[in-house]
Amino acid sequence: MNEDKTESKTEVEIEINPFIIMYKVRKDLLSKSFLCVWMGLVVAMATLYTLSAKSDIITVDSFSLSDFLTPAITGLSFTLALIVATTRIFSKDQLVDIYKYKDNDNTDEGYLFYRTIAPYIWTSTIWLIVAIGALFAKIYIFDFPQIIHEVLKLIYSSIVLMGVMSLWSLLSVHIGDIIVETEREINK
Repeated sequence: MNEDKTESKTEVEIEINPFIIMYKVRKDLLSKSFLCVWMGLVVAMATLYTLSAKSDIITVDSFSLSDFLTPAITGLSFTLALIVATTRIFSKDQLVDIYKYKDNDNTDEGYLFYRTIAPYIWTSTIWLIVAIGALFAKIYIFDFPQIIHEVLKLIYSSIVLMGVMSLWSLLSVHIGDIIVETEREINK
């Protein structure tokens, strides 16, 4: 009795929605130390901003939100360059292995892969928000009370700070990936 046994291969569908990818790894997306440093810098900015209103020692330079259009486009471009450089470090087989990898920290298939690409999505999303805000500020004039303008500038500056710190974090991770891959090649 010869039975045809065909292995059924289940197809893997990798998530492509960037917001779902970020949601899947939300607990590992930003480290506590990253958030603490960012919050510390935001508090320092807010404190200096408040002191500038009450003292002549500190002056807050007047700026428009539209001034951030060029830095936002540069941030998006740099994020793209980093993701391209990162994908060149890993072969297709290594990317498949990263997707399939499971251990105590990565219990679901694909988690390590999503955790690897989510910071790029996060950083590009921040710079996209900065670019859209700058573009709107360049096109439209909003007649809010002065205090609202000042609060918006502080919030916007905090988002730009998050973008800059996220780019630095991506660069650090990329350098780490290069080091690990170089070590693998040397130790083969």
